Amino acid sequence: MHLIRYVLALAWVRVIRILLVLQSLYRVLTLGISWKFSLFPLTPFLNWGQASKDHNSDACESSAGTTVDVLVSLYRFEKYQPVLKESLESCFENKNITFHFVVVDGSNQEIEWIRDVVGDSHHKLYLVANRIGIYESWNKAILGGTGKYISNLNADDLRLPHSICSQAAGLEKESADGSYGNFYLSENILSTLQSFPNRMLLSKLGSFNEKTLVQNSLNFMHCAPMWKRSLHEKLGLFDESLKSSGDTDFWLRALSAGSLFANYAMATVVYFHNPEGLSTSLSSSGRHEWQDIRDRHLRTRYLN
Repeated sequence: MHLIRYVLALAWVRVIRILLVLQSLYRVLTLGISWKFSLFPLTPFLNWGQASKDHNSDACESSAGTTVDVLVSLYRFEKYQPVLKESLESCFENKNITFHFVVVDGSNQEIEWIRDVVGDSHHKLYLVANRIGIYESWNKAILGGTGKYISNLNADDLRLPHSICSQAAGLEKESADGSYGNFYLSENILSTLQSFPNRMLLSKLGSFNEKTLVQNSLNFMHCAPMWKRSLHEKLGLFDESLKSSGDTDFWLRALSAGSLFANYAMATVVYFHNPEGLSTSLSSSGRHEWQDIRDRHLRTRYLN
């Protein structure tokens, strides 16, 4: 009986994956957007919306006492320096927020630029000469920090002004272990930075639980999440053997242990849809990695 339930569970998640592709295709047609978004798992949650970069300008002050470590893993990031610079601007002077810059195999220009950015501030810089993966980079920054909350910032995603501060302040009011904001979607982040449009694709994400992640293979914590440091004390760090799905694996471990993640309704980031990314599409190498993790989880649930 257990074996039959396991086989049925494996078959069902694959059916759901096919239905997700069909939903994405339908959404592409109704929104009138590029076909390349038909393989983006979160396309069914997108709609056209009024775009704005404005957040509460007092957010940094309102979250006083709430400490946040922001993981910034940087590899070959020179092209996106203008995006990173703007992402840092609004919260850089907040003493409760510490950016941990991990520069991996950086060029002389990249290292010089980031050293100039950090200067004599309270933020931290880690220079790694050899190539390491993103989760080893994140773990290094986590171990170097002490903040109550942890978030991450990608060089090619634009964090909206005060979004880190306001998300932390919002999480303080929740009985949750982490939160995920909505996002704008951009095909060209550098163009978006130069001329922020009035109308953009905007997500409206729903609730996030083990069923959402395992059965539907939807990772709402994928972009600019925020979570409690205490999760790592309970569950350990990110799995450094994984190339693209280490965060998804960690959220699954957390959900399986009873953790709760809240939907922070505001848009916190402009997410750059990189068609060459390891985890962007339903057919990417990252999705195959996640499939192995998910199937092992189902095997443990039904056969052990």
